Amino acid sequence: LHERSFIRLRVAGASFLLNQIRKMVGLVVLINKGWVPESEIERALTVGEAANIPPAPADGLLLDDLMFDGFNRRFTGKGDRGIAQEVSFTRFETERQLFKRQNIYPHIAQPDRLPKGMAVFLENAYESFRNPMSESGPMLKTTLL
Repeated sequence: LHERSFIRLRVAGASFLLNQIRKMVGLVVLINKGWVPESEIERALTVGEAANIPPAPADGLLLDDLMFDGFNRRFTGKGDRGIAQEVSFTRFETERQLFKRQNIYPHIAQPDRLPKGMAVFLENAYESFRNPMSESGPMLKTTLL
């Protein structure tokens, strides 16, 4: 769109914490730029530590789909304590795709919008580093839990 490249990142899960996906994307961007070593992924996922990962800008991120497989397995056909019919948006798929192409994608890809959010993110990312000049590479600040 508008001669810009985009990366599709699909993340599936039962639930997510506030800014979790944006922080995952932010960490991947910092690793891809070579500013943070790949070992930070494992450290960020270590129980007992909370890495101060800057969230990627929301610009360009899109919640594309919701899946209710687990919910449907748990609650469909459970009588008074459940639901009579599975939750699904598949019957709206054609309309949903058309709406995205006509309204969402052009808005996300506006040339004057994209660089600002990511540029600010990259400028501010250094504030989240500990020892940015160390020989082993920058490390994200951590808080012991």
